[in-house]
Amino acid sequence: MDATADVVGIAETSAFATPIRGHLDGRPWIDAVVTQPFHDLGLAVLARMLQSAAYIVIA
Repeated sequence: MDATADVVGIAETSAFATPIRGHLDGRPWIDAVVTQPFHDLGLAVLARMLQSAAYIVIA
């Protein structure tokens, strides 16, 4: 198992393998979208923020 960890690597989070296309001041606006639902950069958290922002704009 240690040999596999040396080859593959170990990280605290796992991220989706999608490129970040949005940029602010020439830098990506977010490092990665992670798979953990309650992480600050998690897809569920980002979706809730987008839903809230859309509601504010529409209301």
